[in-house]
Amino acid sequence: MVLAVADVIALWTNDQYKGYLPRQQSIDRKWFDRFVANWGVALTVLEKHRGDVLNYLNTDFRAKVGCCSDGTAITAAARDIAAKQWTPMPEKSKEHSKPVSLVSKIAFFFRPDFFVPFDAWARKGLRAVNATGNSSYKTYEAYFADFGPVYDTHKPEIERVIASDWAVGLAEQLACPETAMQSEAFKRKVLDNALMRFGGRPL
Repeated sequence: MVLAVADVIALWTNDQYKGYLPRQQSIDRKWFDRFVANWGVALTVLEKHRGDVLNYLNTDFRAKVGCCSDGTAITAAARDIAAKQWTPMPEKSKEHSKPVSLVSKIAFFFRPDFFVPFDAWARKGLRAVNATGNSSYKTYEAYFADFGPVYDTHKPEIERVIASDWAVGLAEQLACPETAMQSEAFKRKVLDNALMRFGGRPL
């Protein structure tokens, strides 16, 4: 959990992201191009349709995810983008791929206090720590449903680490506001990062 807190402090103070996390504003093309490269989702959409995908995320998806309480809007958006043929079609497949990971990560920036990314490493980590969960996680809402109880269980531990002297000192050094560290968005992202590490994501 210690490394996860350090990771999230770094994210919250990163010049590329710190302006988005508290504002939940629409996303511009330059930022989106950097984002898909840095967050490992550049190949999930066809480059010639990247602008189409961004426009869809900023309009249709942003409106729907704003009132979604269970993650179904994320799965639906990924299916919609695939149906529009804006994503690659894998070999030996008759359907365009569904960019659930990409859509979930944008949902995180639109509603960081509620949604978390649908990352392969995090899914593996959640399967490992949640023996009673849905091990397949074929949809975002299945993952999201199991994430909540695990977060509730680990929230006290997360809050203890956040309040530790070293975390407070690092936050002061990087100019991460105390209000950010105490937010639900910050704490939920800490668990997300911890699950990625537990799932085997390389350091």
